[in-house]
Amino acid sequence: MSPRNDTLVTSSWRLIVGVLGLVCCAAPLRCAEVFYLDHDEFTHQYVGPVGPLVVSGALAAGDVDRVLAKILERPEQFLARDLVMLAASGDAVGEAIKLASLLQALHASVRVGTLTGPCTGACFLIYAAADERATDDPHLLGITRLAAPESAAPRVREFLRVNAVPAQFSDKLLGQGGDEVYWLSGQDAAALQGRSAAFIHYLASRCRWDFDLERAALSGQRPLDALQPMWECRRRETLADARRVLADARRAPAKPRTSSGRRRVIGIS
Repeated sequence: MSPRNDTLVTSSWRLIVGVLGLVCCAAPLRCAEVFYLDHDEFTHQYVGPVGPLVVSGALAAGDVDRVLAKILERPEQFLARDLVMLAASGDAVGEAIKLASLLQALHASVRVGTLTGPCTGACFLIYAAADERATDDPHLLGITRLAAPESAAPRVREFLRVNAVPAQFSDKLLGQGGDEVYWLSGQDAAALQGRSAAFIHYLASRCRWDFDLERAALSGQRPLDALQPMWECRRRETLADARRVLADARRAPAKPRTSSGRRRVIGIS
């Protein structure tokens, strides 16, 4: 699987900054909840809204703007973790692709956890395209046949192809089967890997990432301190990129930029 080209042009979304403060969900419309986790992920004790950002519930139009608005309220809190807990569902393919694009531009990792709940339906698109992704249990990540218009199928297939997602998953999303949830197995989760092909390329090109050294250190064969220079480079580079994206978002409606200043495709129009 080849990494997606960072020089391609993003045409899948716009950051509508001028109305961010007004974006909300009014009855009877449904939309995802966006909030900072206020319980400890391990003890489940209340600690206040100091945890990672959570996107929970059925995705709907406008959710990407609500997520961005929440991040812009307290950007340093978000960037301290640069992590989003996914517990979303639904068939809003377009909104899922937009949100995946935003999280990629911010280099945000995603996780599906037992405390926040499963990620199903279009949520899988966000998970599968993230720079780094993890799940507390593969059975928290579910694929359902998307009840999206037939015209959306090429868009989904191309999005998954650009993001180097194995074809077996797009077949399950767009196949002719029933509406039951296919819960990923450990083997499925391994096929997705913990890092996207594009982010692997990014780390190698920007920080001279030594993946053999990383594996050795994480397995106890080398000291973890050996990874410190790479970790520092990664944090410096990704944080600078994310801050530029948020600064652009505050100033005017814009597409996310790469660190080189060029627009990139993360989704498609």
